Amino acid sequence: MKIRTQFIITMLLFGMILVIIAVSAINTSLQVEKASRQERIAAGIAQGASELSYLANDYLIYRESQQLSRWQSRFASFSNSVASLNLDKPEQQALVRNIQANKTRLKEVFDSAVSAVVNSPGNQKAVLDPALLQISWSRMAVQSQGLVSDASRLSHLLHVQMDRFIDIRTWLMYAMVGLLGVFLLGSYLLTYRRILKSLATLQAGTAIIGSGDLDFRIEEKKQDEIGELAHAFNRMGTDLKSVMASKEDLEREINERKKAEEALMKAHRELQEHSDKVEAVSKELESFNYSVSHDLRSPLRAIAGFTRMILNEKGATFDPETRRKFGIVEDNAQKMGRLIDDLLRLSRLGRAELNWSKVDMKGLVGEVLQEIRTTEPERKFTAEIGDLPSARGDQTMIRQLLANLISNAVKFTRGKPEGRIEVGSFEQSGEQVYYVKDNGIGFDMKYYNKVFGIFQRLVSESQFEGTGVGLAIVQRIAQRHGGRVWAEGKINEGATFYFTIPVRLMIP
Repeated sequence: MKIRTQFIITMLLFGMILVIIAVSAINTSLQVEKASRQERIAAGIAQGASELSYLANDYLIYRESQQLSRWQSRFASFSNSVASLNLDKPEQQALVRNIQANKTRLKEVFDSAVSAVVNSPGNQKAVLDPALLQISWSRMAVQSQGLVSDASRLSHLLHVQMDRFIDIRTWLMYAMVGLLGVFLLGSYLLTYRRILKSLATLQAGTAIIGSGDLDFRIEEKKQDEIGELAHAFNRMGTDLKSVMASKEDLEREINERKKAEEALMKAHRELQEHSDKVEAVSKELESFNYSVSHDLRSPLRAIAGFTRMILNEKGATFDPETRRKFGIVEDNAQKMGRLIDDLLRLSRLGRAELNWSKVDMKGLVGEVLQEIRTTEPERKFTAEIGDLPSARGDQTMIRQLLANLISNAVKFTRGKPEGRIEVGSFEQSGEQVYYVKDNGIGFDMKYYNKVFGIFQRLVSESQFEGTGVGLAIVQRIAQRHGGRVWAEGKINEGATFYFTIPVRLMIP
């Protein structure tokens, strides 16, 4: 498959899935809003029914026009609330019909009582027939209780429905973040394995052919644009060899050589153009990934904001389990926010320009340790700082690298009676090697290939917090400075993380 075709298919597939998930998330949010609004109406109906019962009792006792006017005004507002119920579930619709029927019967009972009061003889507040008064109270109590019961049941069903929609929306957010991670990983694999490695092979082969070894053949791995270039170079080598085999065709050989040279020049140009296109596509992908991660913040802020608002307004009325669920939603929103921040930081590292300057490595380590001790005073550990030569690099990036390694060391020694951290350096094979060593939980070297991968965790999040991106950021920063990273560890015996800076970048 052509590289261009594969890129287009990948982008379209990712876009379609993302749109589907986003539309589903938006629709779920609308359903949550609708259920919340209807739940508030149902709760208001239950309260309104109780208020109507109290107002009716006042009127039957005192039989004043003021109580009658208040009842009628409250009933009008109550009727509007009942009319605004708009539900589509059969069980919910049945409760709405019961509420509407009880509302009508309540009005009929009250009108009957009003008629009895109005038609009572005399202009004085004579006491009504006790039997009639008891019957009116009983009938209105039955209707009011029915309204309260049905409205409360409806409010409960809507609340359950709203919780279900909120759970669905949360999983949709997880799906969006997971899809983004898969897309980033797939884009990286496609760019590195399919394009960059093939270009390196092609470049090495053309250098050999250009030096005069016309028997050399470039490996044609795939039937794509790079494979076509490799085939063209191989064919060119065969043609040149046949030309050189005959002295009688020297002139033709010279002409063919010129043509071959022209073809060659037209090809490192085509290669350069293709490389420029690949670089442009890579930048577009980084920009797209940044935009997607950036735009995910808005729904996360909405989730956290609505959760806090609901807890502030209604938290006192919730049972412990409901408050626990709201807490889970808020915690997960915050975790997703931290994950997106790390992904954005990793994305920026790939395209940010390095600001070269002298870097005081020992001073930076001291600053990081002081910051950790200040922000996390409960962490008890000892730190030994060895000889750390200064270097040249981007100070902000190097500080981020050291902060990630040292904070990991502090975190994974948390269960030790006495946490020990050592930061030092040594020179080896033309490189200055820096290391951060701890006596924490360590790791099994058979899982080493996961250590610096994005979202790869060797311990559960319930034991040690984190997003799974920190060590990937460490690796990216070291690579941007021309260095490398690696690690050694044993289970329950600690771990050591190394990174290098070329000696040519060291400060004498």
